[in-house]
Amino acid sequence: MHFDQERSQLGHRGNIGSRAQGIVVRVLTAVAAAVALVGAIAMSIVVFAVVLTALCVFGLYFWWKLRQLRRQAPSRPAQDDVIEGVVVRKESTRE
Repeated sequence: MHFDQERSQLGHRGNIGSRAQGIVVRVLTAVAAAVALVGAIAMSIVVFAVVLTALCVFGLYFWWKLRQLRRQAPSRPAQDDVIEGVVVRKESTRE
């Protein structure tokens, strides 16, 4: 550093060329931020689609494996056997 050069003072903006460079840097920064934002949104959509697909595949697999258990379970309880958790006993009439 040369001691005879004048230092720039606080608030010094320089000449027109440096101002133009500052504007270009700001525009490039805004463009880069917009590209990063769009990229982040696109990645979140991709991740959401992958997770949703994985959940659907797991759900279908689970449903497919449990179908045999659903077939074995009785479709309806026998009539007059259980009413809201109470066993109803039928008395047979003796002749």
